[in-house]
Amino acid sequence: MTTAATDIAQRERLAGLMGSAPPRPRPRPVRKVVPADADVGIKLIEAKPTEEITGEFLAKVSDFEFDREGERFHRDAFDSAIAKVKRESRAVPLLYGHDQRSTSSIIGHVPPEGWDVKADGLYARGVIDTTNAVGLRIYKMLQKGALSWSVGFAVSRRRGKVLEKVSELYELSVVPVPANDRTRTLKLAGVEDTPPDEEDQRQRFADLSGEGTDAGGFFAIPTGPPSHTALHDRLVREGILARPLDQANAASYYEDADRNGDRHMAEGKSMAPIRVTTFDC
Repeated sequence: MTTAATDIAQRERLAGLMGSAPPRPRPRPVRKVVPADADVGIKLIEAKPTEEITGEFLAKVSDFEFDREGERFHRDAFDSAIAKVKRESRAVPLLYGHDQRSTSSIIGHVPPEGWDVKADGLYARGVIDTTNAVGLRIYKMLQKGALSWSVGFAVSRRRGKVLEKVSELYELSVVPVPANDRTRTLKLAGVEDTPPDEEDQRQRFADLSGEGTDAGGFFAIPTGPPSHTALHDRLVREGILARPLDQANAASYYEDADRNGDRHMAEGKSMAPIRVTTFDC
């Protein structure tokens, strides 16, 4: 008897003594060999490049009109301070919320050559540090238009409400509510910003309220958002809101409702189907 047969016989005898079937040998894995001349298809997947966030920005950070505090800058107010920054080759820190006490609020900088005064205001070109979570979050909120800009400065000469000379540019801040609500982000990471034009906003308000059309049928741009009364009248005309009952009709209306057992429907509710409408204004 060969060695292999002896081994199998011993396993069967041991299994019989233990009352179980003998273990079967495990099958060997089958290896498939692909011939060298076989036609094998290869699918190439092109990797899409991810958008690189550099943090670079261009913003209009001030102008020469009156702000919420009732003050404004003279058209030459920033000249001296900008010349000093360039002469000292000093980068101006970019902060969040004018917070000068915490290093975590420093989210970037404006280089010495990043300042520019134009006919309509002060512009700044700088970099937001998007390598940390705070800078990246602020960058994305600027993209969505949720944040704006404000300048930290020192004034050396003023006349009443007009700031005639800024002696120092201490910092530039990203803020949720700026003193000047006309500041705006113009560019982020090479992507042009397309904020709604002021004329387009007024047109949309007028379309919603029904205001802004003169007797000749020509559109007249209103000076601000429509009044609540104008909006309410528009919604009533379109049947979205029920017109409130006047005193003369209210008594008879409630009497009819009582007779019909519908008092709960009469009290402040419209019998017409409800329409839900949202407005972007």
